[in-house]
Amino acid sequence: MLELKRRLARLLVEKSYREGDFVLASGRRSDYYFDCRVTALHAEGAWLIGTLFNDMLKELKIKPGILLACINRRGRIIIPNGNDVLRQEDSVMVVTTADRLYSNLNEIFE
Repeated sequence: MLELKRRLARLLVEKSYREGDFVLASGRRSDYYFDCRVTALHAEGAWLIGTLFNDMLKELKIKPGILLACINRRGRIIIPNGNDVLRQEDSVMVVTTADRLYSNLNEIFE
């Protein structure tokens, strides 16, 4: 996995890193910017992100047939990446092949 992380880091620098004068969404200025969408939409980048993300999610011990698609934290949508922590006030979007509705987050974990 370390080699995959290195490949992704190199690709991020190559495809997504830019230097210049940028105004960020916060209004602050920066002399560099990462547009990670460019890497995520690149064939190798998408594969690396998916592979690494899948490896991190394995540690959550989610039941088979369930995908934790996103976290809603006070109206902010977070795409989980393995470093995110679920909080009590979070709501999540779960995609499942099961023919039932999960109403409690604890039900999706083994």
